[in-house]
Amino acid sequence: MESGTVGPSLAQLGTFHEDDDSATKILKLSKVLSSLLSDLDESEAEAISAALGMGSEYGGMPMLSQRINRLAAKLSADPRTARRRIDDAFAVLAAAAVSSTKPISVDESAKRGWHARCVRTIVLLGSNGIEVLELRTVVSETLDLRQIYLGFSTPAPDRTDHPPQPRLQIDALYGGDIVERRIETTARTGFALKFPRPLKLGEVYEYGVRFRIPPDADVAPYYVLVPWVMCEEFDLRVKFETVPEKVELLSGVFQADTQDYVFAAPAIEIDTLGEVRAKFRQLQPGMAYGVRWRDELREP
Repeated sequence: MESGTVGPSLAQLGTFHEDDDSATKILKLSKVLSSLLSDLDESEAEAISAALGMGSEYGGMPMLSQRINRLAAKLSADPRTARRRIDDAFAVLAAAAVSSTKPISVDESAKRGWHARCVRTIVLLGSNGIEVLELRTVVSETLDLRQIYLGFSTPAPDRTDHPPQPRLQIDALYGGDIVERRIETTARTGFALKFPRPLKLGEVYEYGVRFRIPPDADVAPYYVLVPWVMCEEFDLRVKFETVPEKVELLSGVFQADTQDYVFAAPAIEIDTLGEVRAKFRQLQPGMAYGVRWRDELREP
């Protein structure tokens, strides 16, 4: 490492000085990386160690190709998959570096290491309240996935002293147990779904969760999925007991726009059973996908 290699952003992570020689910079950088790696999960830390030739297992291998082949063997995968794991781990490392003044929380760590292959959701709106059945097929992206962290929001139409969120019921239908439930905001409940056994890298797994809201709870008239990990497919069905005047499709919109009726959204057909269906593919994390309906109602 030559003088000037450590840039200003990286220098903020450690006590680097202009008069540090190369050996001192390498030592300090190693300490910074070791600290950041301690906040990553085991599979991510190993991928970074393989890429940078760190630790007793990879430190004696001068060639990157050797280290990638060793990592691939440990993953029981091909070198191309090992390279993808390294790329993903560097993205996580960069995020950890940006927020290194606060270690990655358990909740944030649990959001990583998996993606959704398919989310199938049924929303039932009737006189008994609101019931949401969410059936997911997920894929493990880590060596030892024990649980994933999820959330469910029940936003009220306007500011209220009695938000519906505390009255939300969450039950695991199959595939896991609900643990670590907590109220995160006036609208959102967070919880972890713990699997009956650790999932292996690349393993496909299915689980189901049911959410229920009582009939007297005042909830905003929309349902959307806002994925925070990659989601390949989302299949949504909504059944109305009392058919709304209009149902509109929300596809890849900002979450703040879901209740803004100045924001134009295309109408979708309500069938004779009072049902609507929407399908989405390759969802963009952080954007909202689903439907909204008008408050003005008419009998079917």
